[in-house]
Amino acid sequence: MSTQILWFATRGSGIVSLILFSVVACLGLLAVARTQSARWPRFLTVELHRNLALLSVSFLAIHIVTAVLDPFTSLGVAAAIVPLASSYRPVAVALGVISVDLTLAVIVTSLLRERIGQRLWRAVHWASYAAWPLAV
Repeated sequence: MSTQILWFATRGSGIVSLILFSVVACLGLLAVARTQSARWPRFLTVELHRNLALLSVSFLAIHIVTAVLDPFTSLGVAAAIVPLASSYRPVAVALGVISVDLTLAVIVTSLLRERIGQRLWRAVHWASYAAWPLAV
């Protein structure tokens, strides 16, 4: 695979992921506020929030995989998992890794929502508001 293609794929998927996560965060706030109208019922906000969150995670996965494979950054798997393990822009990558870790906690608890209960799910879900600025 061409180095330039990986570079563009990494940057493009990161930007798309950030835009989608921004929309997901806004929709999450609208869902919590129980905003609705005759033309836009609440269930539509909740379903759009869930579906866009899934799409966001897909682009995030593409971003991480292409960043690890890109020889320009030469991150390696360890840098994608451990904060400050990267030689390429260590602080920026570390903030991204922490953001991904928080996002993974939100994903896991969302998948286990029925088993862990509403209170714990909501407490962990608040981490998504910390994950967004770290990703930026």
